[in-house]
Amino acid sequence: MSALVFSVITIVALGYFARTIYRRFGMLLKGVAVNRFDHIAERLNAVLVYALGQKKFVQREPRPNTRLSEQQAGWMHFFIFWGFSILAIQVITMFVRGFFPDFYLPLFTPGLLGGPYLLLKDIMEVAVLCAIGVAFYRWGVTHPARLYGYKPSEERLAGHSHWEAYLIL
Repeated sequence: MSALVFSVITIVALGYFARTIYRRFGMLLKGVAVNRFDHIAERLNAVLVYALGQKKFVQREPRPNTRLSEQQAGWMHFFIFWGFSILAIQVITMFVRGFFPDFYLPLFTPGLLGGPYLLLKDIMEVAVLCAIGVAFYRWGVTHPARLYGYKPSEERLAGHSHWEAYLIL
C-alpha cells in the first residue's frame, strides 16, 4: 500500500513539474535563436570551470565593479552545490530501490565505488549541514549587504522576511 501512495504522490509531483516546464519552455520559444554550437571547447571549459568548479563563487579577488570579496559565502555555496550533487546519487539509488530492492547505479556497487562513495557522502553531509548553518547565520544574523544584490535592491528588500530563503535552507 505504501508503494502505491508513494507512486501516486510521485506521479502528481512529476505532473506538476512537467506543467511548469511546459509553461517555461513556451516562454523560451518566444526568444531569438542563438547558435549554441559554436566555440564548443570554450563552452565546455566554461561549464567545467564555472558550473562544476564554481569559480564565480570561490574566487578570491573581488568581483568586477565592486570591492567586495565573498569567498566565505562562495565556499558555502560550493559545498551546498556539491553536497547535494553527491547526495543525489544516494537519493536516486534509494528511489529506484523502492521498486527494485537490489538496484545499484553503475559503478556504485559495494565492490567498486560504493565504499568510497559512502565515505564521501557522509563527509559531504556534514559539510552541507555546516554550510547551511553558515547560510542561516548570514540570513538571520549578519545580513551582509551583498545578500540582497545591488544598492536599490538592498534598500527595497531589506525589510522583507525572505521566508523563501529560510524554507529552501
